[in-house]
Amino acid sequence: MVHRTQPTPRSCDFLEVMGTSDIEPSSRFLVWLIDDRDTVVVRAAADVSSAVRTARAYCAAWGARVQYIEGPDGRIVDRGDWEPLMTGLHPLPYVYTVELRSPRATGRDELVSALWTSTDLDEALRWRDLLPDDLRGRSLVVSNAPDGHYPTAR
Repeated sequence: MVHRTQPTPRSCDFLEVMGTSDIEPSSRFLVWLIDDRDTVVVRAAADVSSAVRTARAYCAAWGARVQYIEGPDGRIVDRGDWEPLMTGLHPLPYVYTVELRSPRATGRDELVSALWTSTDLDEALRWRDLLPDDLRGRSLVVSNAPDGHYPTAR
């Protein structure tokens, strides 16, 4: 059982923003959000449509609000081009989090830190695989699915 006295930190997803995911930096859109803790959150997407899907997922999961979407050229995408797409009946993607846990030998409550988050399970699993063996053994990929889905395959 994980005891959390503080909320799990949210990751900055440096790997995603730097273009180490499947998104080419030259075609990367950045979604700028402010979450329910008034923290700025930046997520990357391959196009406006996937930026909106990503934005919807983080808005639902973290109570975030989109400030703007930045195009690959650094210009702000017109709000009228993406805001109408924020509402809809299509299902939201899950947010997958790669979490690292403190060693059990501390004799204290287990601490948890989020290393990366993604709306793409394969990407989250690849990022977990980047960890050294000793840390990978103490990490999990978890989702915000209502059933507590832990996609631990691989």
